[in-house]
Amino acid sequence: CDSGTYSAAGRRNCSSCDSGAYSNAGAAACMACDSGTYSDAGAAACTKCDLGRYQDKNRSEGCVDCDAGKYAGHTGSTRCEPCSAGYYASSSGAQTCLKCSSDWEGAADAEMRARYHSVEGASACNRCADGYYMHSGDCDVCPNNAECCDGATLQSITPLPGSYRFTNTSKRVYACPMVGNCLGGIRPQGQCLEGSEGPLCAICSSEFFMHSSGERCEPCGDTSFLASGLVLLAVSIAVIIAVWRRTRLVAFYHARKEQLDAIGQRANSFFVTMQILLIYQHTRIQVGGTQVPSPYDDFLEMLEPLTFDFVTWVPFECMFNDRSFDHLDALLFETLVPLGLFALTLLHTVVQRRMHPGKDPSRPMALYVQALFLVLPVISQRITKSFSCSFYDGRRFAFLSAGPSIECYSDRYWFMYAYGVCMMLIFPIGTPLAMLTMLAKYREHLNPVGVSESVVVQRRKNDPVLVEAPIVSFAIIFRPKWWWWECYNMVRRLMLTCMVALYDTLPSTTVFMVAVSIVTLVFEREAKPYIDPFLSVFTYLAAWQILLFILYCLLIDANFTDGSQSVIISSICMLTNVFLCLVVFFDTRDHVAKRKRQTAGMQAGVLDEGGFELNSVYSASDNGGGGKATQRVGDRGDGEAAEGSGMDRMGGGSVHNPMTTAQAGHGGGPTDSKPDLEDERAGGVLKESNSHHGGIHDGHYEDEPSSNGQGPEEGGGGERGLDPKDLV
Repeated sequence: CDSGTYSAAGRRNCSSCDSGAYSNAGAAACMACDSGTYSDAGAAACTKCDLGRYQDKNRSEGCVDCDAGKYAGHTGSTRCEPCSAGYYASSSGAQTCLKCSSDWEGAADAEMRARYHSVEGASACNRCADGYYMHSGDCDVCPNNAECCDGATLQSITPLPGSYRFTNTSKRVYACPMVGNCLGGIRPQGQCLEGSEGPLCAICSSEFFMHSSGERCEPCGDTSFLASGLVLLAVSIAVIIAVWRRTRLVAFYHARKEQLDAIGQRANSFFVTMQILLIYQHTRIQVGGTQVPSPYDDFLEMLEPLTFDFVTWVPFECMFNDRSFDHLDALLFETLVPLGLFALTLLHTVVQRRMHPGKDPSRPMALYVQALFLVLPVISQRITKSFSCSFYDGRRFAFLSAGPSIECYSDRYWFMYAYGVCMMLIFPIGTPLAMLTMLAKYREHLNPVGVSESVVVQRRKNDPVLVEAPIVSFAIIFRPKWWWWECYNMVRRLMLTCMVALYDTLPSTTVFMVAVSIVTLVFEREAKPYIDPFLSVFTYLAAWQILLFILYCLLIDANFTDGSQSVIISSICMLTNVFLCLVVFFDTRDHVAKRKRQTAGMQAGVLDEGGFELNSVYSASDNGGGGKATQRVGDRGDGEAAEGSGMDRMGGGSVHNPMTTAQAGHGGGPTDSKPDLEDERAGGVLKESNSHHGGIHDGHYEDEPSSNGQGPEEGGGGERGLDPKDLV
């Protein structure tokens, strides 16, 4: 028999093999085809299944196409292999699987294809890769602050710890302002830590309060808040002791007035600088800035009490049982308490003025203004944060940016809005204007027209009008033409602390801070407003510290620095602040001695080291008249000369300033007693003589006539030179 046929024993004819079997020539029987092969009737051999087809049975007359999602990559397959994860076979009979990230026809382009994924044996790329989620058949990028694992859908987006999602259909996940309150994940009990609730988990539940770190709610029984409270208690005790021992403190102050004033002026500049840095650090974090790395972050946290934000020190939430202590409550506290103290101070002033008509009662008001100077930035920032709203989920939700417990456009919000506008007029706008108005009343004494700067500086120290007006302490440290500089300083502080809070994005906040800090730094450098040149340099360096910190934060937010490089810069910033702090207290004695020498030069008519000319107080004229200035010498000299005169600016008395004529006396010895310069308004005659005897310039002072009408004694011989130090 031929191949494909067979003949059994005893048969005369050859028969064809059935389908699924084959035979060789001369075969007595047909053999079945193995799995993976097939044959038609009368086949001399079995045929392997083609690519994309398989046969898992013996004696088969044909092969079967692989199902969608499977493939047969070689002939004679006994089964189809499922497509691996990330691959697909959209139709049956696939010879190979296609890759989702490069071949999926359901995506518009290669970038979109990279987002798709599939499970094993998939006929389509119907899942999203890690970092994407499926929504309406498309793979969208996973939102920030969330995790999207392989195959994530809109409903299964998982918030990270410290993040919050309003609903399971929200396409955005938001960073929580109190990161410790937000647990993240998908939990049956919700996203908030126990003791917190509401949008963004930013509301502390009943019997819980916001921890001073601002990261989580703590039970009211927790005493961790006492760390900040102890600082407030220590300050209060120090104030009480100061009031109790005020007599000794006043004596101590007067004994070291120059040194303590220098320390106080530098400390004030250091305080202002650090308060600006601390408040800016909080502001930029709230708009998405990156935390400053250690060790500078630890240093700033240590100085946190300098913000004087009392609301964060005391757990006011524990005083409310029915609701949380929100932004409006804090606003009312921080504005009504200063206004109440102002009313009490004003009442005290009025009562004292009526009870003691001849006594100036304005010192308590000056102390109030000084205290308000410390807390004004915090109060003003609280006010400016009372207007801005944050919108969530495409304006589906709207809450106050500074406190999500207040829903925008609610009745409570509109009340706070109106109240905030009123407080804006009183504090950040009204306070600098009020100070400028009060100082302007004394402008003629602080900067009289037509009088040299050096004369004004000396005259202000003993001006009875200024001495009796404590408010001028804000102007007396500045050069006469800059008497209003403290008002400018206040506006500058408010711009860098509260006005910046009006911006709600990190780029706009940074641009505003950089612009303001550069402009004010240049103004500070060009003005040199302080009488003390060293203090001008110190405040100039402090202004540089602010600008450098802002630029450093810009580098951090732009990811230009990281790792050890960022830590090195952080350490440099901290050391710079420590240096400024040390300068506040050291080198003061040498500086005070230098100022005294400058004062001597000012009174002697020499040039000040600060760079502006100091004219002699004895060389100008005044329209007033009356008394005569007297220079007394303990032991009278031997001769006198008087030529030329001018009217004394200080009091109107005459001053004799001889230029060429000298009269030599005779008799007597040299005068070596230290002159005692009497008040120029006292009524004496100041005479200065120049002697040409022996080519030596000598100055002699003569008492005014004695009570018996006789002139000065005349003696022989002795002469004494005029020393500028003796004038002091």
